[in-house]
Amino acid sequence: MQTSSIRTVWFLTAAALGLGAAAAPRPADAQTVTLRYSHWLPPVHVVHRTGIAPWSESVKKASNGTINVQIFPAQQLGQAGDHYDMAKDGVADLTYFNPGYQAGRFPMAGIAELPFLIGDAAAGSEVFHKWYAKYAEKEMPDIRVCNMFLFAPGALHSKKQIKVPADMKGVKGRAAHATLARTFALLGGSSVPVPVPEARDALERGVVELMTAPWGSMIRPWALDKAVQYTLDMSFYSGLNLIGMNKAAYNRLSADQKKVIDSHCTPEWSRKIGEGWAENERKGRDEMKAQKTRTVYTPTAGEVKLWRDAMAPITDQWKKAVADRGFDGNAALAELQSALRSAKASAQ
Repeated sequence: MQTSSIRTVWFLTAAALGLGAAAAPRPADAQTVTLRYSHWLPPVHVVHRTGIAPWSESVKKASNGTINVQIFPAQQLGQAGDHYDMAKDGVADLTYFNPGYQAGRFPMAGIAELPFLIGDAAAGSEVFHKWYAKYAEKEMPDIRVCNMFLFAPGALHSKKQIKVPADMKGVKGRAAHATLARTFALLGGSSVPVPVPEARDALERGVVELMTAPWGSMIRPWALDKAVQYTLDMSFYSGLNLIGMNKAAYNRLSADQKKVIDSHCTPEWSRKIGEGWAENERKGRDEMKAQKTRTVYTPTAGEVKLWRDAMAPITDQWKKAVADRGFDGNAALAELQSALRSAKASAQ
């Protein structure tokens, strides 16, 4: 065989086997694994596009391709409220879940749902990750808690104008979580359980008259803004979502692969995941306020005090709930409030 032919065969063989100089080296004992990542959002949702997908791609890149993350959106593997247990039981290796969907199960995590607490969701997500890390193992021992991020403060969007707490009497609303459901009852209204994808139809049919949601989420992807004309411009509430990992799935990884996952389960990554969502909500706020058919009402300082006073029992209820689990609610809340203020992430 001629020398040139030998070279050609060698190069073709090397290319087929990935032996070229440009090929990324892998540890000799590296075994490629695929992690199943389940969530309930549609793939067009901003959290999927700017948070979940980039996180998954970064994990693959950092592991030199030895960790693939297969995403199952839109409740393909299970209902939204089941995602904590899906991570616990190994139905999925990674899940995105909202602890507020299981009332009373995770009271320390539920602090994120308290009224007038969160102002900036992105900065607040990093703060919250650092704060909750000390409680996560005790409150969520069945899984490996990876990331946690807040959603932007939500407002009240309604079919009739609401300015003060007394206006809530008799109103049927769709609450984003259990804390808001209790808030509605406290204010004389009621909560109707409606999945978000069905919320616009429920509003148009009069099943509910009010939505609690961040501004951008009212527009995309649900078009809920088309069904309500009034918005109370006040940081009424927030909430928390987490990424959890099945412990057995984590333990099956190699030492180097575990390092990759650990490097993506950080306060900094929690902030990154929350930033795209927070920016979407900021844009949505501008869009909704510019709508000519919308009436946006900004409460006075006196009216804000009325809301704070009326909703104070919600915080008292939370303190009792965490005390029953052996936590000091007063100290925990004061610590989180201080950290949020330092990061300029607290509600005004």
